[in-house]
Amino acid sequence: MIIGIHDVGSVPGSKRITFTAITDADGAQETISTIINGRYYATQVNVVGPGAHGLSITHNESGPHTVVLRAEISGVSSNPTEIWG
Repeated sequence: MIIGIHDVGSVPGSKRITFTAITDADGAQETISTIINGRYYATQVNVVGPGAHGLSITHNESGPHTVVLRAEISGVSSNPTEIWG
């Protein structure tokens, strides 16, 4: 299960949101998503075991956006973070 989402960020112009998902001993198989300008973006997470896992979500938006990432099964969310598309 995902127990935390941290270190949300982006590289300007990369169209990619980067983040760290923290999992418990069971690992995780679930979707982490966000909405930017009314559009849904997501990535499927399949990790084994506990720990910190560097992941990303690709999007098609430009400019600054405030995003909140959400693990759809465990219900864990990141803090709101401004990124640049």
